[in-house]
Amino acid sequence: MGSDKPSSKMRRWWRIIIALAVVASVVYLTLFIRGLLFEARMSLGIIRQSQQGILAQIVNKEQYVPPADGILRPSQIMSLHEIAREVDSLARTKADQRMIESKLVVLLNRYTMSAGEYRWVRSTALRYAGSDRGRIRTVADSVNSKRLRMIATDLSNYTRFFRDTLDAALTK
Repeated sequence: MGSDKPSSKMRRWWRIIIALAVVASVVYLTLFIRGLLFEARMSLGIIRQSQQGILAQIVNKEQYVPPADGILRPSQIMSLHEIAREVDSLARTKADQRMIESKLVVLLNRYTMSAGEYRWVRSTALRYAGSDRGRIRTVADSVNSKRLRMIATDLSNYTRFFRDTLDAALTK
């Protein structure tokens, strides 16, 4: 009888250990699959069609909150420069609106910009590109003006991009 008690205790512990291992495995697999699906959604553009038109094709659906300091980052300025250059060159070749919007979506997805971030970057750049240097009041104004000077000559050449608002679907 003395030998039955240790073996039944041992079996009970093994059952508990196996049950915990199964539960841990299920939790791990669930989190792993959820992570894979999230990555696929972000990188492959598998998205719910909750929006219409051009906005439905943009992969980054996150709500953009502008930085508290109001300063454009160099990466944002370079992204705007590239987008303006590409869209303006398409407009000069008399491409149709669908082709221009398609190129804009490709560029925004390449730079992982949301529509909200694009709107903020574009409006901020336009505000500083058009302002006089004498109206600089804050550090953000000064930094944005200095950073935008890097691409100011190019932006002035991309007149169709800014004049025709070829990206009207995103700037509403």
